[in-house]
Amino acid sequence: MRNLRFKKGHIYHIYNRGNRKTRIFFQENDNQRFVRTICKYSQEFDMKILAYCLMPNHYHILLKQCGNTTVSVYMQRVGLSYTLYMNKKYMMVGHLFQGAFGAKVVLRTRNLKRVVEYIKGNPVKEGLVERDYDYRWLYVASARDLSL
Repeated sequence: MRNLRFKKGHIYHIYNRGNRKTRIFFQENDNQRFVRTICKYSQEFDMKILAYCLMPNHYHILLKQCGNTTVSVYMQRVGLSYTLYMNKKYMMVGHLFQGAFGAKVVLRTRNLKRVVEYIKGNPVKEGLVERDYDYRWLYVASARDLSL
């Protein structure tokens, strides 16, 4: 259980991985579905997506809570929607993710830069690409949008 209180105006690094570290994205259209899901609910719940990286067995989202609806509500909806999609598509049952999503608040500009670099470094570290900008499932907002 996390003791983090989500607050309007704060930025959070959100992450989770597949149950038993298994894949959560099998085909390209699974990645596309997840991106559509996080974007759809970001509009509905007044969140701003600052970055994301979808790895085969986990994801990272850098998110700003702009309204009063908390990140928890947003992520519950994202997780449920995507899990139902995957379970139906692949005839699976049960949990897709290993547990509740992880979250860390980002309060300083230098920490924000570190988190962005960490997220960008995931596909390179895992050997999926040589340069982060070659990875299709990585998005980072403009520098102007990334200011605290």
